[in-house]
Amino acid sequence: MPEMLPEGAERFIGKIDEQISVNFEIEGRNGIKCSPHYAMGMVMIIDVGDVDDEAPLPDAVPRHARERISEILGK
Repeated sequence: MPEMLPEGAERFIGKIDEQISVNFEIEGRNGIKCSPHYAMGMVMIIDVGDVDDEAPLPDAVPRHARERISEILGK
């Protein structure tokens, strides 16, 4: 999710059924989404290093994705 990447982090895109490997080198919260199913809440969070748990979710995050992220983060 470009709206949920630490400053300076590069976006990556995997193809359907493609195995990829990504190194997260910039500290912060990384929001990962399945593009076709993003609006239905298919998301995950990868925290690298110290992360501000109080940071608000960007307004651009769809409702179901927002609910799922909040569930993942225990909010």
